Amino acid sequence: MTALSQLEKLLATPLPSLSQQRRKPYRPQEREIHRVYSLLNRAIFDGAMRRPEIKTGREVDALGWCIGMRSPSRSRSGCIMRLTDKWFSVHWLIFVMAHEMCHQYQWDILGPQRQAQGREPIMSHGPSFFQHRDKLAELGIPLLKKVYMYRWFEYQDLRKL
Repeated sequence: MTALSQLEKLLATPLPSLSQQRRKPYRPQEREIHRVYSLLNRAIFDGAMRRPEIKTGREVDALGWCIGMRSPSRSRSGCIMRLTDKWFSVHWLIFVMAHEMCHQYQWDILGPQRQAQGREPIMSHGPSFFQHRDKLAELGIPLLKKVYMYRWFEYQDLRKL
């Protein structure tokens, strides 16, 4: 089964009821988080990225962060990714992971190119962030600038955005 078909299968999973989602029942293990990362890396980024250190825990202001810490190398990412440990559903993990991976792409893949031109690497919500939007949209994964946890009712059908 290809990475693309595995992602499609996960995204086809029915959403839990709103009352179930309020309890944030989806608490993936590290293995599942790494699996989602690998699937997205292969399906969207052609396997170009190295998995960063991924830390989970209680996030207050965001569902996830990607932080550029050092220059990337061929064997390691220059980023650390932080993700919340409680999700409304697997869909949310995929949406947020895709968002953070677009930032990682900016840092790890485009950053060295920018440095070779004498420019600083960036992590922003500019054109380089959105260059994978169409590939993600084909899977029904929206690429939003921000997804606020406290507005989750508004995002129940993210695939229509």
